[in-house]
Amino acid sequence: MNIPFKPLRSLLLVLCALVLLARPGATQGADTDAYGGSTRVRWEATGWFRLQQSGGRFWLVTPEGHPFFNLGINHLGDGLSNAQRADVALATQITRQFQAWHFNTAGYGASVPFRENTPFVSFLNLVPTSRFLRDKAAFPDVFDAEFQRDLQKRIERQCRDVRDNPRLLGYMWTDTPLWNLKDARRTIKKDWVSTLRQLAATAPGKIAYVDFLLETHRGDLSKIARIYDVKASSRAELLAAPFDVVRVDTPAVAAEDAQFLRRIARTFYGVAGPAYRKNDPHHLVWGEMYLQISLPDEVLEEAMPHIDLLLIQPTGNPVAKEPKDHFDAALFDRLHQTYRKPIIIGDHQFSFATPEFPRTMWVQYPNAAEAVAAYGAYLREAAARPYIVGYNRCQIRDVVQPDGKLKQGLLQRNGEPYPDFASQIAAFNRQTLDALYKKLKP
Repeated sequence: MNIPFKPLRSLLLVLCALVLLARPGATQGADTDAYGGSTRVRWEATGWFRLQQSGGRFWLVTPEGHPFFNLGINHLGDGLSNAQRADVALATQITRQFQAWHFNTAGYGASVPFRENTPFVSFLNLVPTSRFLRDKAAFPDVFDAEFQRDLQKRIERQCRDVRDNPRLLGYMWTDTPLWNLKDARRTIKKDWVSTLRQLAATAPGKIAYVDFLLETHRGDLSKIARIYDVKASSRAELLAAPFDVVRVDTPAVAAEDAQFLRRIARTFYGVAGPAYRKNDPHHLVWGEMYLQISLPDEVLEEAMPHIDLLLIQPTGNPVAKEPKDHFDAALFDRLHQTYRKPIIIGDHQFSFATPEFPRTMWVQYPNAAEAVAAYGAYLREAAARPYIVGYNRCQIRDVVQPDGKLKQGLLQRNGEPYPDFASQIAAFNRQTLDALYKKLKP
């Protein structure tokens, strides 16, 4: 995303950052275990990462039993060749670099060599419904037994490769899935419900949809035909109907689409969730990373029995007057109060314009000083919530997108850190970890 932010208080932001950076703090690593957890207290050591609530706050807990706040960097392999992604020495070098900036996990999208040096997330795009896929996004027939068997096999392979690794934080599924029907229709001109109702008459998804309509309307075919603009006087004719002129914005259709979306979610999660628990009963299931603007309650409710936390990718606030306004406290509070799960900020950053790249992804500030001040403000707001157990930054190294926008990292394309940017990010990370861990009572 690219939301220019008018620097109404540029000088104040920069001064604020400098004052905060000057505060003293303990060196990260001096009182941490092998996984980065704080040794100030020790809880039950299970040999795996897990979750625990203590003193009114949720924590990740390391395999050695120490509280851990996740500060990660995603997409560590972006901008690298296949050979570089497999280079153990390079992975070690990059890991040491981001650990020096007080990031403590590899996030998701890290190649195999990173798993030997730092906590990581195992990622598998279970279905091609990610928002960033745009025209390439597709909505599979989750009611099809063949799809379900293939999904179970893919999950089995994923778990087999990592389930014995104590550094595994958890399993992450699809990145920013297009569950929200209105968002999907607006973004890619198609959605999951419409896709299934337009399948062939013999498709399991079409059968599930038609039976849903018959159940909802108690077999009243004339009512269904009137609402959905189809001609059908029997179940067979309803199965053969194209459903190609459905008025999706009418209240009746919108309400029923939401309920069938729930059935899609229940079926999908009902296959994926148990497959993870069967193949790896020890590790956490992070689940899908939901975009902040795509959070249908009927979907989240079906996901809850199968995931251990909520993974959210935030969006910017175009009317923000201060950097902290980009953190939607009301939304995150509501999500936690409703679903009672801890939350991780799954992928996020603030960027700044450069002479070479005036267009960047994410919320954009005019310069590095303001961007880093915004990062510090956002991280403080997030970490102050007792249910937030982690934050993942998007990107370590600059990568130019096909549309010419810069996906900005802490490292420039030549591998050098941005001056006075990465180092100040590191200072805010250190302050955050120090502040959280110092509140622990031995």
